[in-house]
Formats: sequence, structure tokens, C-alpha cells
Amino acid sequence: MAVTKLKTRAPYISAEALSVGAAAETIATAGGTIHSNAGNIWFYVLGADTVYWHPSGTPTTSWGHFVGAKQWGMLTHAQQGAKIKSGDGSDADLIIVYERGSGPQVITDTSQVTAPY
Repeated sequence: MAVTKLKTRAPYISAEALSVGAAAETIATAGGTIHSNAGNIWFYVLGADTVYWHPSGTPTTSWGHFVGAKQWGMLTHAQQGAKIKSGDGSDADLIIVYERGSGPQVITDTSQVTAPY
């Protein structure tokens, strides 16, 4: 029996650095690139900054999910449009990490498929 190595793909698509300010904004409006096959989106709050986020409204310092300095936050695929704002009014620096989605991708034009699938 031949030994076969299965092709695997990394669980993460890419990462980027972004700044969000006092006005609540989505990752896309802050300049981020959300991939079409992104699953969960992880964000790390750098330095002494804090942020608030809310999946369906505009977060404030008294309403929304709090993520403290040097902590991770996560948005699910369905929460990609969540608004994020700085906790202290100045720009908050974030590292955004895009996790690969778990569902299969629908391929309608098989002539465009290249290995690895």
C-alpha cells in the first residue's frame, strides 16, 4: 500500500492591522479586507487600548461587548458586519485574523478550479 500525504490548508486565511476610532465602524469600513470564505474573525487589542463591539447596533461604553487591552475578541461569520469602537475615544489598534470558513465552497464553473482545491 502506498503512503499518501493528504493536502491540508491552513486554518487561517490572513491577518492585518487596523485602527478603529471613537465612531463605531465595521471592519470593512475601517479598511479591512473580509474574504468571501472567511469564517470566524479574531481581533487582538494592542497596547493599553480597549474596544466595544455590538453585532446589530452601535456600541457605547455602557452597551456592547467589552474587549480589554491585550485581549482577544471574536466575531462569527454571521457577525462580520458588527460595529467596533474605541473604548476611550482615541484610536484603538487591532490585529485582525481571518479564520477559514468551515463550510464547503460552491463551485459553479469547474474550469476555474486549480489545485489544491
